[in-house]
Amino acid sequence: NYKMGSSSFLSVITAWSRSNVAEAPDRAEALLFEMQRRCDEGQEDLRPDRFHYASVITAWGKSGRYDAADSLDDIFEEAVDAYKAGHLMARPDTALYGATIHAGAQSGDGERAEQ
Repeated sequence: NYKMGSSSFLSVITAWSRSNVAEAPDRAEALLFEMQRRCDEGQEDLRPDRFHYASVITAWGKSGRYDAADSLDDIFEEAVDAYKAGHLMARPDTALYGATIHAGAQSGDGERAEQ
């Protein structure tokens, strides 16, 4: 019985973010939420960091879906909230901001993402 760690989740989320499959952002986001759920249940080593959030945001940006801008905003806010709650590895940095702006531009709403 294999126990997935944080880096394993990141590898799979990143793979989905690079995929052109229609459900890629949903799958990446579901993995992020699974990490959060397990962390809430006591698996502290599965706390998502800014790389996990950035990969999910990238998946939304590439999706071309009408709901991409709202979804990537939600994921960015999840990272901000996690950081404010004391999870220092979720700290929004230039890479996370850059991924969000790029994904926003890909989704057709670069101005919104820039704000």
